[in-house]
Amino acid sequence: YGQTSLWAPEGVRIVKHILLDPGEELKEAYSTAASALTSAQSSIANTEEEIAELEAEINGTDVAEDAAAEATATPAPTATLDPSATPEPSPEEQLAAAQAELEELNASLPELEAAVETARADCIAAVQDTLDEIQARLAAGEYLEALIA
Repeated sequence: YGQTSLWAPEGVRIVKHILLDPGEELKEAYSTAASALTSAQSSIANTEEEIAELEAEINGTDVAEDAAAEATATPAPTATLDPSATPEPSPEEQLAAAQAELEELNASLPELEAAVETARADCIAAVQDTLDEIQARLAAGEYLEALIA
């Protein structure tokens, strides 16, 4: 015990667990809820990164440097503007949109976390009778190996 097993004789189990199956429908519900939560957390991380980049872009350059760059820059030829073209939003507008998205994502987290917890509780409830029986048999002194066999 307490050491790494490098060999196990045939028929000998090193790690012993009792696996209970709550059913495909409950496992699928849990998997779906957990995936939605993970996706939202990933979106939050990406949006926070985007906000940090936009804030760096907005705050990163000095106004004096911009003015000096404009004074020495060669003017670009004037292009004919397409009236149907939509101008790209400014970094400030992009930042406001990203912050609004982040607030919306953060607001959805409690509901998603509750859905995961509900699905988890449903899985446990589906096998609770078997869990109670296992606990009772172990409390009565029955060996784990007898329950697995």
